[in-house]
Amino acid sequence: MQTLVINEENVARVRGGRTVKDFAAELDMDASTVSRLVRKIAEPGPRVIAAFLVTYPYPFDHFFRVTDVES
Repeated sequence: MQTLVINEENVARVRGGRTVKDFAAELDMDASTVSRLVRKIAEPGPRVIAAFLVTYPYPFDHFFRVTDVES
């Protein structure tokens, strides 16, 4: 399981060092939309851990643990 760390500079840091900007380009979405998506998954609080699965054609092809920097 990979870890997505939410912070202001790199909302999603994933395998291969890809960040939210890389995923946004692959998803044909703007980075702020992807950032909001990741933050929404991690709600309602900074210590909440949520898991999600997105399959083909998206690049998120594994389960990711989404957590806040403070967690």
